Amino acid sequence: MAAFVSKKYSYATGYVSKVSAQTVGESLERISEYGEKVTAQSFLDFSRDVDSPTHGMFEWDDSIAAERYRLHQASTIICHLECTEEVYESEPTQIELKKKQ
Repeated sequence: MAAFVSKKYSYATGYVSKVSAQTVGESLERISEYGEKVTAQSFLDFSRDVDSPTHGMFEWDDSIAAERYRLHQASTIICHLECTEEVYESEPTQIELKKKQ
């Protein structure tokens, strides 16, 4: 007797999309069934077709997408920036500052 597996997909708390998580999950399964590895690239390629159920999840206007990507890059840079502070009793000399570098 063959087993039947039912998969239920959902988004992490706080993520909102106009395409259901179930539709995305089933689309990723389809990519895998086609013999492709499921990657960001294979998902994007699958979504390029205007008839793809996930097509609407992406911005296809290159001028808008380029600006959004740059904003994403800026956000990533800011999120990965770390700052450490050192406290001096008095204003440090240039020599002291160079030694810290």
